[in-house]
Formats: sequence, structure tokens, C-alpha cells
Amino acid sequence: MLKRKVLKKIFISLSCLGIFIILYLFPVKENSVNPSIINNKDTNVIMGKECITLYGEDYIVDRLGDYNFKISPLSFYQVNPVQTEVLYNTAKDFAELSKEDTVFDLYCGIGTISIFIADSVKQVYGVEIVEEAIEDAELILVSVGGQNLKDVGASLAPLLNDEKHYYIITAENASHPSKTLKEAIGKENISVSESTVFCTTIEDGGLDINSENYPYLQCDADLLEGYVPAAKTLKPIENFSNFLTRKLYTYNAASCVIAYIGWRKGYSNYADAANDPEVLELLDKNYEATNKVLCKEFGYEEADQKEFAALSKAKFCDRTIVDTVARNARDPQRKLGAAERIIGPIKLLHKYGEDASVLERTAACAILYDNDGEDAWRAIKAEKTNEQILTDICGLEKNEIIYQNIMKYLEEV
Repeated sequence: MLKRKVLKKIFISLSCLGIFIILYLFPVKENSVNPSIINNKDTNVIMGKECITLYGEDYIVDRLGDYNFKISPLSFYQVNPVQTEVLYNTAKDFAELSKEDTVFDLYCGIGTISIFIADSVKQVYGVEIVEEAIEDAELILVSVGGQNLKDVGASLAPLLNDEKHYYIITAENASHPSKTLKEAIGKENISVSESTVFCTTIEDGGLDINSENYPYLQCDADLLEGYVPAAKTLKPIENFSNFLTRKLYTYNAASCVIAYIGWRKGYSNYADAANDPEVLELLDKNYEATNKVLCKEFGYEEADQKEFAALSKAKFCDRTIVDTVARNARDPQRKLGAAERIIGPIKLLHKYGEDASVLERTAACAILYDNDGEDAWRAIKAEKTNEQILTDICGLEKNEIIYQNIMKYLEEV
């Protein structure tokens, strides 16, 4: 034991001498990292739990492949990035990864392997218990289901360093998820933005999901408070509320056309309904009218809006994602709301004198919709007539042309 302690002291002395020589030969540069690491334990572990920054930043930035990584003293990182890149590429080749694979990167550290292979697989999960590795994150993406945001925020709060600022983006189909998460974390050193999800994701059970590729994740630029993410696929959008309306009236409205008219035509598979010749014709007719009014209302460029609509049509007609009409038609009482995806665009179309017949027909089909599992909707229909649904849920007056047009379609179908 005595011999071991003596050798350890000699090693530490030589290490300190080495540090002195390095500092002497290579003077400290501005913004470089010079931590003092405190370790009072008599073990073979060199690094302690406490780090004191003597000068400059408390991290270094190193490049691995196409990515830059911010590394703190206690985070694990391969010290030879050139050889590490060769090692990671070899591991990728041996693993024979594909876009169908889900990968778990256990003990991921700061996530170098996770990020390195992310573009080669369907999805990758990084798992790490060293809190310092998580603290190094600057941007955090949260997609856990709106009902879980409070619990996740409470778990995340103690991991965040009070002396640095974090940027968090939520990706939830929930009302004001950024506000919910920010309140749950309860810290001032965070900026929480929210994004809108365009890809269709279907759970197969367990950890397997089928998710449609989409090139970007659009998020609220104002809530990021000037921060510009380095990731090219993250697109901060100014006037995000307008963008959400654009998405609602383009994507979600078209989805309702497919779901409710497809249901009336007897389809159960969503892609089959979307590719029905009559449904395709109705979609094109509605896109043409909706594109015009969105450009007039919000000032979008015509070519940009047409491309936006074309992406939505391609998404809905994609047969690689096996989706159902029932899943897309669920909760008609919500989708028929006065400011929602059917009545909202109908009102805008009438405002500019454009044809709203496709969505008015869709509204009629939504009112008639019935399916097992829609207990809440069946209860509403048991209590209310079609006329009452139009006034109480859709917020329409009987003397409005929209009300009268939908009633006409209800009589026809």
C-alpha cells in the first residue's frame, strides 16, 4: 500500500511537471480552457467531480467528421479525432446500418457516435448517466408527448447548469407546449421554442415506429430569442403563428378532405383514399383555391406556397407509410371547431371570394362520420342535431352562406 501511494505521488508530481512544461511551451490563448480539477479521493481515478475554470471558457470545441462538439473536462471524448473518425466509419460498415434500423447508443457521452450515425439510420437513442455530458448540450430537442412535458421538465431541471443558457425546442401536438415545459423546468436560463411536426409517425408496438422522412423541422424563431441553430435541418420561422395557420389550412385541411370523403367512399387505408381519382381531383381543386387566399392573407410567394402544398400532397399519397382513415378522421368534434382546419379555411376562402365547395363537402362528411371508438363524438351526435353541430361546434349562424352550403351537402350525401 505504501509503495502504491508513493508511486501515485510520483505520478502526480510528474503530471504536474508535464502540465507546467506544456503551459510554458504553449502559452494560454484567449478563450482556451484551463480547468483546475479537484480530486481529494484516494483512488486510481485521476479526474475529480469539481472543476474550476482558471481562464477562458469551460469547454473546448473539436471537430469529428462533419460535426463540431463542445466538450467539458469531465465529458468522455476520444482524444484522437482523426483515428476516431476511422474507427466510427469502420463500426458503421461492420454494423451494416440501414434507414430501417433503430440504434441505441448506450453510455453515449456527449453523443459523438449517436450524431455520427444519425443520417444512416431511422432513429438513434443516446443513453447517458454522467450529468456533465448532458450539461454540455446547448440545444435540446424534446418530443415526449404533450401529457409528459411536466414530468420531463421536472426531471430535466436539476441537470441544467445555472451558469449557462440552454435552448430547447419542443415537438408536440399540444397546446402551448413551450410554455408548459418552461414552467415545469422553472429556470430563467432557458429559451423554449416550439415546432410543428409534418411527418406521419405510426407506432407498430414496442419500440418500432414507421416515420415519414421530412427535410426540415420548422420552429418559432421569436421564442429562440435570436439563437440560430447550427443544424441545417432546423428552420426558425418568423411570425410562427401565421406559419401554423398556413400549415393548418394547407396540410391539415387536405388531410380532412382525404379522411372524411375517403370514409364516405368506403376506404380504410389512408393512402388508398388519397390516391382515389376523385379525391385527387378534389385535393387539387382545394389546393388551388387555398394557395391563392393564403398568399393574399399572409403575403407568401405564390411559387413557395405551391411547393408547400405539393409537399403535403406527396406526403398524403405516399404508400410507404401504412396509415388508416380512422386515425386521421378521429375526434371530428375538434376538427370542426370554428377556428380549426375545416371551418377556418372555409371562412378565409369566402373572405376572398374563392371556391370553398370542397371543404364544405368535407365538413358535411365530418358531421356524418361514425366509427367504433368515437364515443365522445357519438355522445355529441346523440344530443345534437346536424343544425346544432353547425351552430354550437362550428360557430356558424343559420343565415350564413357557409351554414347553408354545408346543410345542402348534408342533404345530398
